[in-house]
Amino acid sequence: MFRATLAHITKVCRSGFQSQLKNIRINEVADANKLQSKNVSRVISTKGSAQSEKLKGLKRPKPTTIFCNNGRYPNRCTCSSICANIPGTTSRFSTCQSICHRMVGASEGWKISSINTDIRRPCVSSSTARLRTECISDTDNIQHVVQPKSSVTVEDSQLQQLGQGPAPTSAPISEAAKFWSHRMYKAPDGKDLMVHYCRTLESAETVAKLFLDDTLLGLDMEWKANASALDSIQNNVSLIQLANAKRIALFHIAMFKPAKGVEDLVPPTLKAILENPDITKTGVSIKADCTRLRKYLGINARAIFELSHLYKLIMYCQSNPELINKKLVNLSTQVEEHFGLPLAKDVEVRCSDWTIPLNYSQVQYAASDPYACIRLFNVMNKKRKALNPMPPLPAHAELNLPIRIVHETPVNTQPEDVEVIKPTENPEAKEGSQPNPLS
Repeated sequence: MFRATLAHITKVCRSGFQSQLKNIRINEVADANKLQSKNVSRVISTKGSAQSEKLKGLKRPKPTTIFCNNGRYPNRCTCSSICANIPGTTSRFSTCQSICHRMVGASEGWKISSINTDIRRPCVSSSTARLRTECISDTDNIQHVVQPKSSVTVEDSQLQQLGQGPAPTSAPISEAAKFWSHRMYKAPDGKDLMVHYCRTLESAETVAKLFLDDTLLGLDMEWKANASALDSIQNNVSLIQLANAKRIALFHIAMFKPAKGVEDLVPPTLKAILENPDITKTGVSIKADCTRLRKYLGINARAIFELSHLYKLIMYCQSNPELINKKLVNLSTQVEEHFGLPLAKDVEVRCSDWTIPLNYSQVQYAASDPYACIRLFNVMNKKRKALNPMPPLPAHAELNLPIRIVHETPVNTQPEDVEVIKPTENPEAKEGSQPNPLS
């Protein structure tokens, strides 16, 4: 009995001693960890203090907010616009004003230019932040359209300078351009191409007279997307574009006021040009465009030339004449084939609202198409004349004549689209053909 009790007491004492040793070890480990943490914090604090000592005496740049362009406050702008890009500037855009945040520093260690707050900062349209304005003109102010400084100057009957102060310059056009544009070219006399944007009947009449002496014009049209026969005339014929070698005209029919009848929408000189059989109007899907002109504006266009016919003729007349037909080839494809770059056919621009004042993207889109047509005709007609044997120029589209090709042997073609003639025949004197001064 005594031995059992003694053994039990000894076991209890031993287990208690082991538990006490375990608790002591845990406390020692915790103390060691705390000490290590304190040493690390002391080292970090020492380094931070050293860096703070090194930075003493340096002035930090003070951020300031500058508002651009206002008559009363030179550096404040309350219009819906974007400040001109300035090196070292970060812009923030809103619908009511433009704000530029810049770091104005005076320390030698900060290579940030100071700001002269007395200089007015010219602004450009908020829809074209990365672009610069040259000039736009019309009988009314056109403050929402901007034109970059390039090979094109935009003018009309009365010149209106955009913005206040000097017109900002644009960034140079990249040499590796992605899309073809009329801005790549100059007029035959070496001067800049002129783009006329006409928003009134009076200015349209004045500009249309500049095209009376031409024998070849590029023609295109725009209208409101999804416009139906039940919609207004201005929704169905919103914009008419003409181009010659020197200038491009945008007749914005949808902006003509008042619009009580057709006589308020059609400049007499423009109608005379479109109906003149001695002035060839060239384009793509031009027959459908002229049907729209006849239906809504009462203009019976004559001497219209479909570029797709000439494209198919020079492309396949010698290699594969079976592929020649009257199916349309879109303008961008033709431009890329002959000029190496496609047209910019952004769906958002192409299907945008053409019944409201045009923005920069719409102006560039609308100006490039008719100018591309006239340049395509000249290039393709030159290639046609270089063929041996030389095929005749396709007839005007309103005549509904087949495309004629010169071939020795019979060719399997569609009779309503293609007519094969022998090389001995004189294609221009063939009965039913219309003399063309451009042949």
